[in-house]
Amino acid sequence: MIGVNGEAKVNNKKIRAQAIIEYVWLVIIVSLAIGAMTFYLNRKIEIRVRHLNEELNEASRGYGLI
Repeated sequence: MIGVNGEAKVNNKKIRAQAIIEYVWLVIIVSLAIGAMTFYLNRKIEIRVRHLNEELNEASRGYGLI
């Protein structure tokens, strides 16, 4: 029911605004999490490639992997 001054419309707008703000925060948090995971995975891959490179260089010089 709408009150004398249209209170129901105001409350409905506040609830919708709060819901929108909560969704925006959710999107921000998920985006940050995905960004952090991407950074972590890229770093992990770079380290793995560097280690494989070192192993292959050692093997070609006759130091390892016999």
